[in-house]
Amino acid sequence: MSYTGKQAYHGSVAAQYDEDRVNEPLWALEQNYVSQWAARQPAGTVVLDVPVGTGRFLPFYFQCGLRVHGVDISADMIAEARRRHPELDGRCDLMVGDAERLLLPDGSVDCVLCWRLAHLLPGEVLRRVLHEFRRVVRREIVLEVLTYKPAAPPRHFWNPLKNLLRPAWRQIRPRRKSTPWSHIGNFDHSEEELRGILADAGLAVRAHAVVGDTAGRPAVVFHLALI
Repeated sequence: MSYTGKQAYHGSVAAQYDEDRVNEPLWALEQNYVSQWAARQPAGTVVLDVPVGTGRFLPFYFQCGLRVHGVDISADMIAEARRRHPELDGRCDLMVGDAERLLLPDGSVDCVLCWRLAHLLPGEVLRRVLHEFRRVVRREIVLEVLTYKPAAPPRHFWNPLKNLLRPAWRQIRPRRKSTPWSHIGNFDHSEEELRGILADAGLAVRAHAVVGDTAGRPAVVFHLALI
Protein backbone atom coordinates (compact mmCIF):
# COMPACT_ATOMS: atom_id res chain seq x y z
CA MET A 1 0.00 0.00 0.00
CA SER A 2 1.31 3.45 -0.92
CA TYR A 3 1.11 6.37 1.54
CA THR A 4 2.98 9.67 1.67
CA GLY A 5 5.35 8.83 4.51
CA LYS A 6 6.62 5.74 2.74
CA GLN A 7 8.36 7.77 0.02
CA ALA A 8 8.97 11.13 1.71
CA TYR A 9 12.19 10.78 3.71
CA HIS A 10 14.75 11.34 0.98
CA GLY A 11 17.02 14.14 -0.17
CA SER A 12 16.75 17.35 1.82
CA VAL A 13 14.03 15.93 4.10
CA ALA A 14 16.53 13.29 5.28
CA ALA A 15 19.55 15.59 5.35
CA GLN A 16 17.75 18.20 7.48
CA TYR A 17 15.67 15.78 9.57
CA ASP A 18 17.36 16.44 12.94
CA GLU A 19 17.91 20.17 12.39
CA ASP A 20 14.24 20.67 11.50
CA ARG A 21 13.09 19.05 14.75
CA VAL A 22 15.79 19.35 17.40
CA ASN A 23 14.36 22.58 18.83
CA GLU A 24 10.93 21.05 19.41
CA PRO A 25 10.22 20.60 23.15
CA LEU A 26 8.99 17.09 22.34
CA TRP A 27 12.34 16.12 20.80
CA ALA A 28 14.24 16.64 24.06
CA LEU A 29 11.54 14.79 26.03
CA GLU A 30 11.80 11.84 23.63
CA GLN A 31 15.60 11.78 23.92
CA ASN A 32 15.35 11.70 27.70
CA TYR A 33 12.71 8.98 27.69
CA VAL A 34 14.67 6.64 25.41
CA SER A 35 17.97 7.21 27.22
CA GLN A 36 16.32 6.24 30.51
CA TRP A 37 14.67 3.22 28.91
CA ALA A 38 17.99 2.04 27.46
CA ALA A 39 19.68 2.43 30.86
CA ARG A 40 17.17 0.00 32.40
CA GLN A 41 17.93 -2.80 29.90
CA PRO A 42 20.44 -5.53 30.76
CA ALA A 43 23.75 -5.33 28.90
CA GLY A 44 23.65 -7.46 25.77
CA THR A 45 19.94 -6.83 25.13
CA VAL A 46 19.22 -7.04 21.39
CA VAL A 47 17.18 -4.02 20.22
CA LEU A 48 15.47 -3.48 16.89
CA ASP A 49 15.09 0.27 16.26
CA VAL A 50 12.65 0.85 13.41
CA PRO A 51 12.61 3.36 11.85
CA VAL A 52 16.16 4.12 12.97
CA GLY A 53 16.16 7.37 10.98
CA THR A 54 19.33 9.40 11.46
CA GLY A 55 20.34 7.24 14.41
CA ARG A 56 19.33 9.71 17.11
CA PHE A 57 19.11 6.95 19.74
CA LEU A 58 22.17 4.90 18.72
CA PRO A 59 24.56 6.49 21.26
CA PHE A 60 22.18 5.60 24.11
CA TYR A 61 22.16 1.93 23.12
CA PHE A 62 25.92 1.66 22.93
CA GLN A 63 26.52 3.57 26.16
CA CYS A 64 24.38 0.90 27.86
CA GLY A 65 26.00 -2.10 26.16
CA LEU A 66 22.99 -2.98 24.01
CA ARG A 67 23.17 -4.69 20.60
CA VAL A 68 21.30 -2.94 17.80
CA HIS A 69 19.59 -3.67 14.51
CA GLY A 70 18.57 -0.38 12.86
CA VAL A 71 16.04 -0.55 10.02
CA ASP A 72 14.64 2.28 7.91
CA ILE A 73 12.73 2.28 4.63
CA SER A 74 14.79 5.24 3.39
CA ALA A 75 18.31 4.64 2.11
CA ASP A 76 19.00 8.35 2.60
CA MET A 77 18.10 8.16 6.29
CA ILE A 78 20.39 5.16 6.73
CA ALA A 79 23.16 7.09 4.99
CA GLU A 80 22.57 10.01 7.38
CA ALA A 81 22.80 7.66 10.37
CA ARG A 82 26.16 6.38 9.15
CA ARG A 83 27.41 9.91 8.44
CA ARG A 84 26.33 11.28 11.81
CA HIS A 85 27.72 8.36 13.82
CA PRO A 86 30.98 7.22 12.17
CA GLU A 87 32.22 5.96 15.54
CA LEU A 88 29.58 3.23 15.40
CA ASP A 89 30.64 1.89 12.00
CA GLY A 90 30.84 -1.89 12.19
CA ARG A 91 29.25 -1.97 15.65
CA CYS A 92 25.66 -1.51 14.53
CA ASP A 93 23.64 -3.45 11.97
CA LEU A 94 22.01 -0.75 9.85
CA MET A 95 19.85 -1.83 6.92
CA VAL A 96 17.27 -0.52 4.47
CA GLY A 97 14.04 -2.40 5.01
CA ASP A 98 10.25 -2.23 5.22
CA ALA A 99 8.67 -2.62 8.67
CA GLU A 100 5.85 -4.58 7.02
CA ARG A 101 8.33 -7.28 5.94
CA LEU A 102 11.29 -7.40 8.29
CA LEU A 103 14.27 -9.44 7.14
CA LEU A 104 14.82 -10.91 10.59
CA PRO A 105 14.11 -14.42 11.92
CA ASP A 106 11.25 -15.14 14.31
CA GLY A 107 12.05 -14.25 17.92
CA SER A 108 15.44 -12.79 17.04
CA VAL A 109 15.35 -9.57 19.13
CA ASP A 110 14.62 -8.86 22.77
CA CYS A 111 12.96 -5.47 22.25
CA VAL A 112 11.52 -3.40 19.42
CA LEU A 113 11.59 0.36 19.74
CA CYS A 114 9.34 2.21 17.27
CA TRP A 115 9.37 5.99 17.40
CA ARG A 116 7.64 8.55 15.15
CA LEU A 117 6.19 5.98 12.77
CA ALA A 118 2.64 5.05 13.80
CA HIS A 119 1.23 8.45 12.79
CA LEU A 120 2.55 7.95 9.24
CA LEU A 121 0.74 4.64 8.75
CA PRO A 122 -2.86 3.94 7.74
CA GLY A 123 -4.57 1.61 10.20
CA GLU A 124 -4.25 -1.50 8.03
CA VAL A 125 -0.52 -0.89 7.55
CA LEU A 126 0.02 -0.31 11.27
CA ARG A 127 -1.73 -3.62 11.84
CA ARG A 128 0.72 -5.46 9.56
CA VAL A 129 3.71 -3.70 11.11
CA LEU A 130 2.68 -4.70 14.63
CA HIS A 131 2.21 -8.30 13.50
CA GLU A 132 5.80 -8.21 12.21
CA PHE A 133 7.06 -6.77 15.48
CA ARG A 134 5.20 -9.52 17.32
CA ARG A 135 6.87 -12.12 15.11
CA VAL A 136 10.48 -11.00 15.68
CA VAL A 137 10.37 -9.91 19.34
CA ARG A 138 10.90 -11.98 22.47
CA ARG A 139 10.15 -9.55 25.27
CA GLU A 140 8.85 -6.01 24.72
CA ILE A 141 7.70 -3.54 22.09
CA VAL A 142 7.99 0.18 22.88
CA LEU A 143 5.65 2.09 20.57
CA GLU A 144 5.22 5.85 20.43
CA VAL A 145 1.92 7.11 18.99
CA LEU A 146 2.13 10.80 18.16
CA THR A 147 -1.44 11.50 17.02
CA TYR A 148 -3.25 9.39 19.59
CA LYS A 149 -6.89 10.36 20.19
CA PRO A 150 -8.13 9.35 23.65
CA ALA A 151 -11.72 8.26 23.99
CA ALA A 152 -14.08 11.22 23.65
CA PRO A 153 -16.55 12.30 26.36
CA PRO A 154 -20.06 10.86 25.99
CA ARG A 155 -21.85 12.32 22.98
CA HIS A 156 -24.81 13.58 24.96
CA PHE A 157 -22.40 15.88 26.79
CA TRP A 158 -19.96 16.82 24.06
CA ASN A 159 -22.06 17.43 20.96
CA PRO A 160 -24.13 20.43 22.22
CA LEU A 161 -20.98 22.04 23.63
CA LYS A 162 -19.08 21.47 20.38
CA ASN A 163 -21.88 22.97 18.30
CA LEU A 164 -22.02 26.00 20.56
CA LEU A 165 -18.28 26.71 20.40
CA ARG A 166 -17.56 25.83 16.76
CA PRO A 167 -18.37 29.25 15.18
CA ALA A 168 -16.16 31.14 17.65
CA TRP A 169 -13.32 28.64 17.28
CA ARG A 170 -13.31 29.03 13.50
CA GLN A 171 -12.65 32.74 13.96
CA ILE A 172 -9.80 32.48 16.47
CA ARG A 173 -8.05 29.19 15.67
CA PRO A 174 -4.39 29.68 14.72
CA ARG A 175 -3.24 28.77 11.26
CA ARG A 176 -0.86 25.84 11.18
CA LYS A 177 2.67 26.85 10.32
CA SER A 178 4.19 25.32 7.24
CA THR A 179 7.07 22.95 7.98
CA PRO A 180 9.48 20.99 5.76
CA TRP A 181 7.34 17.91 6.40
CA SER A 182 3.90 19.55 5.99
CA HIS A 183 3.34 17.59 2.78
CA ILE A 184 3.66 14.26 4.60
CA GLY A 185 0.23 12.90 5.48
CA ASN A 186 -0.55 11.87 9.06
CA PHE A 187 -3.13 9.38 10.34
CA ASP A 188 -4.92 9.82 13.64
CA HIS A 189 -5.32 6.61 15.63
CA SER A 190 -8.12 6.61 18.16
CA GLU A 191 -7.93 4.74 21.44
CA GLU A 192 -10.61 2.33 20.22
CA GLU A 193 -8.84 1.63 16.93
CA LEU A 194 -5.45 1.18 18.58
CA ARG A 195 -6.77 -1.24 21.19
CA GLY A 196 -8.32 -3.35 18.41
CA ILE A 197 -5.10 -3.40 16.40
CA LEU A 198 -3.01 -4.36 19.44
CA ALA A 199 -5.39 -7.16 20.44
CA ASP A 200 -5.42 -8.50 16.88
CA ALA A 201 -1.61 -8.56 16.90
CA GLY A 202 -1.50 -10.51 20.17
CA LEU A 203 -0.13 -7.61 22.19
CA ALA A 204 -1.13 -6.30 25.61
CA VAL A 205 -0.43 -2.86 27.09
CA ARG A 206 1.88 -3.46 30.05
CA ALA A 207 2.38 0.25 30.75
CA HIS A 208 1.96 3.58 29.01
CA ALA A 209 3.09 7.15 29.55
CA VAL A 210 2.47 10.56 28.03
CA VAL A 211 5.91 11.78 26.97
CA GLY A 212 4.71 15.18 25.71
CA ASP A 213 2.27 16.55 23.19
CA THR A 214 2.16 17.42 19.52
CA ALA A 215 -0.40 19.66 17.84
CA GLY A 216 -2.32 19.71 21.12
CA ARG A 217 -2.63 15.94 21.39
CA PRO A 218 -0.76 13.60 23.72
CA ALA A 219 2.31 11.77 22.42
CA VAL A 220 1.85 8.44 24.15
CA VAL A 221 4.44 5.68 24.61
CA PHE A 222 3.05 2.16 24.98
CA HIS A 223 5.08 -0.67 26.48
CA LEU A 224 3.63 -3.81 24.91
CA ALA A 225 3.99 -7.41 26.02
CA LEU A 226 3.24 -10.58 24.10
CA ILE A 227 -0.02 -12.31 24.98
